[in-house]
Amino acid sequence: MTKKMAFGACLLVLSFVTAGCLEAKQDFEIHSDGSGIIQMEFKLGKEISGMASAEFEGKTQAELDAMASAQMGDQFEGVYWESLSQKLVDGQVVMSGTGVFADVNKVKMVSEEMDMDSAMEEGAEPKMVKKEQLSFKFEQTEAGGKLALNMDSGQKGMGDMGAPEGMEGNEEMAKEMAKMMEEAMKPMFEQMKGFSFRVSAKVPGEVTKSELQDLGEGRHGVQIDVETIKKQTLKGKSGLSGTVEWKGKQEAPTGFAERLAKAKKAWEAGAKERKELKAKLEAEKAEGGELDLEELEKKLKEAEGEMEPEKKSEEGK
Repeated sequence: MTKKMAFGACLLVLSFVTAGCLEAKQDFEIHSDGSGIIQMEFKLGKEISGMASAEFEGKTQAELDAMASAQMGDQFEGVYWESLSQKLVDGQVVMSGTGVFADVNKVKMVSEEMDMDSAMEEGAEPKMVKKEQLSFKFEQTEAGGKLALNMDSGQKGMGDMGAPEGMEGNEEMAKEMAKMMEEAMKPMFEQMKGFSFRVSAKVPGEVTKSELQDLGEGRHGVQIDVETIKKQTLKGKSGLSGTVEWKGKQEAPTGFAERLAKAKKAWEAGAKERKELKAKLEAEKAEGGELDLEELEKKLKEAEGEMEPEKKSEEGK
């Protein structure tokens, strides 16, 4: 196995194995016509932030915000972003934004991920595929409404893979293999402590029934932590879904239609500029070549205090 990976892939891997690697939340407020507002925030762990922050050097806040729009704007379909920003706050990269949407049924969170089936094929180059990670189904009547929230990346857990070749029908051996896998992954799960990913929705009425978590302040949704990931990775498909029902209806606030139209016009007008900037940023990363994963792991351990930095050369003594 090669010890070198593209820089973006390294960040992806390390972002999931660094302690306190990521805190993310996407909070939706939905009106009775299906329109609404999204508040989004991502916080990277300090170790990964230290490596990512190199991109901040020599750039103005306006340039950093333009980069955030180019790199993150397309992760949500159906959203017109009024603001997207990235900053360094106490050593952490914090990306945040506010957006509006006309129809929550058309809002989807998508990402480009490694296809696990192709990654497991010996001698094959892993494929990158687009995955739908979040979608909604919204219904409103005069009496009330229902919202279905679905988070499903399409990735498989160990429980979805079936018995390894040669172990079909041997339940005892399969169980032993599962125990070995859990033991092998313990260090990774330990390092992921602090990971949190939340999606919440505030619906336009008084909640009467919910299959989702009550996240407080009238919000219901899904909050994923390390234990959730552990369960899904070892046992089954990494998907979470549920519904919330309510009575009554709450219209969009006065002036929201104008706000939505203004945001849509501005976001669509900047599409070409964002596309060009995104292509430029991707080209710059490609020109940077491959990053030695062993060296990156070494720097990470130094930052965590698990390995003493190399002694300075005694040359000249």
